[in-house]
Amino acid sequence: NSDEMENVDVVVLISDSAGTKNTEITMHWHFRRANQIVMGSYGQAIVPYNSHSGTTTTFLAIVDMTLENQSVLQAFDRVEIWFEATDKAGYELQGHGSSFSPIQPLFRWIDFEPRFDLIQATPYRPTIGEEINITTRVVNEGVLGGEITLLLTDSDGKIYATEVVYLEPGQWQQFNWTIEAWKTGRLGLTLQILNQTGKVPIPLANVAENSEESLSATSGMLGLSILMVVFSAIGLFMASQKRKLVVDEYEMKRIERLVAIHASAPPRPVDLDENSQEE
Repeated sequence: NSDEMENVDVVVLISDSAGTKNTEITMHWHFRRANQIVMGSYGQAIVPYNSHSGTTTTFLAIVDMTLENQSVLQAFDRVEIWFEATDKAGYELQGHGSSFSPIQPLFRWIDFEPRFDLIQATPYRPTIGEEINITTRVVNEGVLGGEITLLLTDSDGKIYATEVVYLEPGQWQQFNWTIEAWKTGRLGLTLQILNQTGKVPIPLANVAENSEESLSATSGMLGLSILMVVFSAIGLFMASQKRKLVVDEYEMKRIERLVAIHASAPPRPVDLDENSQEE
């Protein structure tokens, strides 16, 4: 079992017609995950001689198989064990349990394993000021009970909720919170089981502006635009009227000048008419 690795009973029986050295043998092990050796999982120990009967030699020990960094192991990892020994002639051990044919004893993972079973936020597309309902469910899939500390935080690290609860093996607990969308854009809300998981993002779209506020702002902008158009039209009309007055005044003065130029000539002198008759 994974919780008893510091006291593993090891009994090795070696059968050899010539007999083996009644001293000790070396035990080696490592763990595999998906057929790959787990880095940092190698270990070895000495198993001393215990007894001899006929062609069978027995070696016996209690071995500490605890790894230097036990956190490298996960559920479903498998342990492989092999032994090194030589007979009286100096030949290396062969057969089941040798380096050519390691044994894979049953390795049972014993741990407290809380995980998120559900993370949900409604509405998915909130608007500014709208209440967001957040629901999550945590289940313990391990065979040991334990206490969890659940944190609800945002992208700035602000903590909005903290829940502490004890979960028995196979037990689950659901949590519900309500938060007001305090700004537009991304809120960055996350959930975390302290010392068990990383920060898991809550599926939530960017917060949009309130539709009524947007409509009011749009109406205000439209009204302002209409006023600007009206004022522009009035300005253009007044400018046009002023120009018309200037043109009319100019035309009036021009006509007066023309009339003055083409006015009737003075009357013919009388004495000039009398001279003409005498002639």
